[in-house]
Amino acid sequence: MRDGRIVAERYRSGEDWKWDLSLGVVDFGPETLHDIRSVSKSVTSLLFVLPELATVIAIAGGSYDSADQTSTASAVLEAILA
Repeated sequence: MRDGRIVAERYRSGEDWKWDLSLGVVDFGPETLHDIRSVSKSVTSLLFVLPELATVIAIAGGSYDSADQTSTASAVLEAILA
């Protein structure tokens, strides 16, 4: 991504699964649907752990303020997504 636009993409062939059922080798492309359950779990976990992570970072940096924990978590999320 550059300036909010996709500048490069690459798609390959590979084995795909639906639950425990192999769908065989699939030619993946921009229109190929994907099972995102694992990604969803990862993003949800990140959102739950973010305030704790922000606290650890703030304490390590010597700038912890419990009243400012929400804005610290927001700053960490922005840095991760940048």
